[in-house]
Amino acid sequence: MAAVESALVPLETSDTVDSVLAKIRATRSKSVQLLVPPDTAALQAPRGFERLRRALEADGVAVLVFSADEQVIAAARRNQIESIAIDSSRSPRPPLPPPERATRTLPETRLDPRDAAFIDALDQVPARDRYADTPDADLYAAIDDYADEGASDGPPGQRYDPARAGYTAERTTARASGARRCVC
Repeated sequence: MAAVESALVPLETSDTVDSVLAKIRATRSKSVQLLVPPDTAALQAPRGFERLRRALEADGVAVLVFSADEQVIAAARRNQIESIAIDSSRSPRPPLPPPERATRTLPETRLDPRDAAFIDALDQVPARDRYADTPDADLYAAIDDYADEGASDGPPGQRYDPARAGYTAERTTARASGARRCVC
């Protein structure tokens, strides 16, 4: 890939010298313009620019610094890096490119009209409690929950089936009342 002639690299105040170098190298350009915001601690100290200058000289990259921070401009000039002081009250910072999104749009899935009609019909069914009129509603609901949990245990031939186990409403009621009657 051919190198870009010149690239503008906007920085964040939290950038370190290493992250600045990574951003510059990512442009693959031999001429870079750094837009340094005020209070960028890594570039306010002369040693930060010294380290940056040495790395960029080794890469053969020329840099021009734009900043409204007087300490950044002074540190750049002490390291023989070309810099331009700007008035932050008159020139707004250019917008950063939007971040990469990790989401993607899935293709539309078409439902069979019969399936769509069935789903619509299910939406019309009122919810009801199947044991609402029985005195042992809690017991029956617990048995149903137990049956649902056991239904997924074991291979199909060994799954718990409440109908095969003989749990009918009469038998359960008889047990709950203490009667010794068997309904088979």
